[in-house]
Amino acid sequence: MEDHIKHQQQVLQQDNLTLAQNRMKQEADQHLSERSFHIGNGVFLRLQSYKQISLKQAKKDNKLLPKYYGPYKLLQKIGTMAYKLELSASSQVHTVLHVSCLKKVIGDKLLVQTILPELVEERNNILEPEVVIKSRT
Repeated sequence: MEDHIKHQQQVLQQDNLTLAQNRMKQEADQHLSERSFHIGNGVFLRLQSYKQISLKQAKKDNKLLPKYYGPYKLLQKIGTMAYKLELSASSQVHTVLHVSCLKKVIGDKLLVQTILPELVEERNNILEPEVVIKSRT
């Protein structure tokens, strides 16, 4: 009799566990969006430079930098979640990026910054333009 009760408790616990897992999966799936791109199409590259250490500036105005750069051409699909982009040689961003860092180009009129921020050896952006430097001397 005790074995039967223990077995029922285990079955009940397993059922409750699967119900909880299904509820959590449904909640998580509501926030997911399937993204897929075609090779040769244009995409924007999303950079959050205030979160990425390699692009961090000394100033505190990092949140005012552009969020999207591009458009860039897709060269290759790598696996199901990564794409290789055609970036300039001067950019120090890896060319293979996760699908969450990309956004599809829609429309013809594009007013987005296409030049990625360049870095100096100390991993800080160049902060002062030449015109300002020349005016100080």
